[in-house]
Amino acid sequence: MLVTTILKRVKIMYKTVEIFDSIQGEGSWVGKPVTFIRLFGCNCNCPFCDEPLHKESKNITKLSAENILKLCKQKYVVITGGEPSLNNINPLIMYLQKHRKIVGVESNGYKYTNISSANLATLSPKDYNTRPDGVWDNVKLLISTTRVNTIKKEINYWNLEGSKVFISAINEKDSLNMLNNKLAYELCLKQGTTLSVQLHKILGVR
Repeated sequence: MLVTTILKRVKIMYKTVEIFDSIQGEGSWVGKPVTFIRLFGCNCNCPFCDEPLHKESKNITKLSAENILKLCKQKYVVITGGEPSLNNINPLIMYLQKHRKIVGVESNGYKYTNISSANLATLSPKDYNTRPDGVWDNVKLLISTTRVNTIKKEINYWNLEGSKVFISAINEKDSLNMLNNKLAYELCLKQGTTLSVQLHKILGVR
């Protein structure tokens, strides 16, 4: 009732870039059929970003929660970006949940309270000098040749916080970086951490 009241009082429109169905290629939902909702905008400008669509305003389509629900064909829904927590999307998350969707959000940790209603909150920190607040179910640590020593400290920290830690290689936009994947594999063996290999890129799907 509360969700419906909020949405009726203020017609919230969400800046979406794309909505599409695929399998989840990473994390604890790997292999599940998922509807992905990509939102516009990000507070970071990472040189290794593999999805630049969220950066250009020409890609924006403003949709209501009702419009978005109609496009969500799968039971599992993942809201990504860009950075979903730039804005309060809890009304959207709760609306989808009200209609029997299980909602995950992938975030760099900008503002956890803006996504706190999610069934699965996945943190993928881009700056290892800070540790974002929040209750993170999954933490995906990105590895490259310059990040190995730092990640070891982060694995220990997030394990103690009770999060499920995954190691994922920094890859190219449409292909795997085999050197980084080898580093991820070796680190997982040494640290007893779970490897996340971006299954969708292996299969050649989105």
